[in-house]
Amino acid sequence: MKEIVGHYEAAEILGWQKQQVTVYMQRGKFPEPFQKLKSTPIWLKEDIQKFKESRLKMKKLEVTKTSRVNKKISPPQLSDGL
Repeated sequence: MKEIVGHYEAAEILGWQKQQVTVYMQRGKFPEPFQKLKSTPIWLKEDIQKFKESRLKMKKLEVTKTSRVNKKISPPQLSDGL
């Protein structure tokens, strides 16, 4: 049987506050719940873990892009005559 999680557990897996899960849901940037109960939506734990992994990959790509840009930008060189 697959494990299910609610708001609190999803936030815990992601290292977030529970409110962050709600905000991401409202923005449409969070996985669709496996089931919606009257009191809370629930997700498959594996879906939340996949979401976390995809966010980590995106962050690594951003860091890589940023470091490439920073390497291309060098400070202005002063001439010996100044």
